[in-house]
Amino acid sequence: MGKPVSVAVHIGAHKTATSHFQKSLSAQRELLMDAGIRTYGPDYLRRPGRSIQAMFGLPMRDARPARRSPQDQIAFLAKGGTRIVFTEENLTGSLHDGAGGVVFPLCQRAEDRLTPFAAKIAPSPLDVFLCIRDPAGFLTSAYGQTILGGGLAMAPEAFRDATPLAAVNWADVATRLRAIAQINKVTVWRYEDYAQVFRLVCRRMLRWRIGGQMNPLPSRVHEGLSAQAVAQYFDWRAKGLARDDLGLRARAAHPVSQGHARFRLFDDVEIAASARAYAAQIAHIEAIDGVTLLHPPTPKSAKT
Repeated sequence: MGKPVSVAVHIGAHKTATSHFQKSLSAQRELLMDAGIRTYGPDYLRRPGRSIQAMFGLPMRDARPARRSPQDQIAFLAKGGTRIVFTEENLTGSLHDGAGGVVFPLCQRAEDRLTPFAAKIAPSPLDVFLCIRDPAGFLTSAYGQTILGGGLAMAPEAFRDATPLAAVNWADVATRLRAIAQINKVTVWRYEDYAQVFRLVCRRMLRWRIGGQMNPLPSRVHEGLSAQAVAQYFDWRAKGLARDDLGLRARAAHPVSQGHARFRLFDDVEIAASARAYAAQIAHIEAIDGVTLLHPPTPKSAKT
């Protein structure tokens, strides 16, 4: 009988450098395979019949019987290894609603999806990983995605009215995850610390030794929008242009990387209030038993 297989699920969240993390893992897949670790991201999980829901027979619309029993599926995906990592931000719900706003509560399908998943893969333990982000930055990025996604985005004022800063509550997400009895460990880190904690996240997600050998991709995967790009997008819309790539064209015409000022959805007062609320949420998360919030390593020169 082979060694038991453990399972990790990185649920995102959306707009927290999830794509960058996924592509970093994918770029080093051979190294991970040699260490007995198999990773499955959107390139695999979004193909027909390969979602976590479909493979493990989780509740879903138009559900069909899973092809394998849960333990046979685990063995199939492990390929003789001892650790499987799924990274899929859509597992616990969509980011946007049909009207261009954000769906609240965040990770709204977490309990519905992770509870039966953890039960089905038992006795394989399930560890859950989540990245969080300051509410103002999170909503600004979410708004930018509505422009880049090809639909008709709301005006900034309408989006702010539909998605209040107070609705972004990461402490609520962490509390709900920890309440799922079948989950083994919950690990959380801040988007703002991503570069500093990347290897620490990898150590916990992928095993300690191999995680220390992982490297993040050297550049961004998705660039945010400049203020001029957003203005250009709405100017083209007002002139009657109707193309799915208007947002992408506007970003290419006025990129932040060439010195254009970043788009700001909130003013200084709102950003300061968001930072205070975020700090309170972080303190709450750190007090939840069974949840680990990762911090950047202390520089050796600062140690006493």
